[in-house]
Amino acid sequence: MKPADRVEALKRDLIEPHQTIFDAALKPSMGQLKDASIAKYIDIVDAKIPLIRTISAEFPSALTESCEVFGKTFPDMNWRWNAYLMPSLYTFDGMSSEIDSQSVMLFGADALADEYKSLSGTDFKTFLTHEVFHIYHHQILPDEFDEYMGSMRVYKPLYLCLWTEGLACYVSQVINPKASLAEVVLSKELAETAPKSATGIAKEFGTAFASTTSNDHARFFSAGYKGALPARSGYYLGLIVVQHLSEKHPLKELVRLSGRELEEEIRNALREISTSGDAIKTL
Repeated sequence: MKPADRVEALKRDLIEPHQTIFDAALKPSMGQLKDASIAKYIDIVDAKIPLIRTISAEFPSALTESCEVFGKTFPDMNWRWNAYLMPSLYTFDGMSSEIDSQSVMLFGADALADEYKSLSGTDFKTFLTHEVFHIYHHQILPDEFDEYMGSMRVYKPLYLCLWTEGLACYVSQVINPKASLAEVVLSKELAETAPKSATGIAKEFGTAFASTTSNDHARFFSAGYKGALPARSGYYLGLIVVQHLSEKHPLKELVRLSGRELEEEIRNALREISTSGDAIKTL
C-alpha cells in the first residue's frame, strides 16, 4: 500500500469512527492530525506493533488493579468515568479530559509501549495512580482543578498546576511506597537533576507564581522544555511543596486544600525552600 493510501486508511478506519475521542486528546489545531504527521507516525510505529499489542492486552487488568488499590485510600472516589486506550501519535502517555461533559482518562498505547516493558512493574502502577488521582482531584474540587479536564486549553494560575501535579506525585508514592523518586516524578532525568537545583527552581517558580501563560506552563511542566531548568521541574518542586504541607495536614486534608488558604500555604513553602537547602526533602 502506498504511504498516502495508508494515511487515508488510518484516518478512515481509526480516527474518523472515534473522532470525538481524538478531538479531546490531540488538539487538531496543533497539527497532530495533519497527513504529514500521520505519515511520519506510521513509519515510526510499524516496527513497534507487536509490543503495542502486548501492552494493550495487559492494560485492562493493570488499570483495574490500580483502581482497586486507589479506592482503598480514597473510598469516596466516583468511578463513573471511562478510560480509553488509543493511539496517541506519541503526543501523550496518559491524560484526563472530558467528552460530552463526562470525565475520561485517555492512555496512549504507543507511548506506553515505548516507556514500559511491562505493565506489572512499580513504575507503571505509580504512573496509573498519578493519572487516576487527577480524576479524583477534579471530582472533589472541580472549580479549581478543572484545567486537567479538557486538554488544558485554558491555563489557570501556575501554582494550581504545581499543587495538583505535586499532589499526584505524592499520592502515587503513598499508595506505592516501594516506588523510586524517578518513578514518582515520572522521569529518571528529573530525579537525578532536580534535587541539586531545587532551591533555584523554587526561586524561579516564585517569579511566575500566578502566571497563566503557556510559556510559563511549558517551562515548568512540559517534557519537551529545553532551558536552564530541568524539564518538568514543577513535578519535583510540587512534590517537595506537598511534603512540607504534609507535616501539618493529613492526607485527607491535603487533597482538599483550596482557595486563599492553599495559595498562602504554597507561597510559604516556596519561601522556605528558596531560602533553606535543609528544608528540601527527598524520598
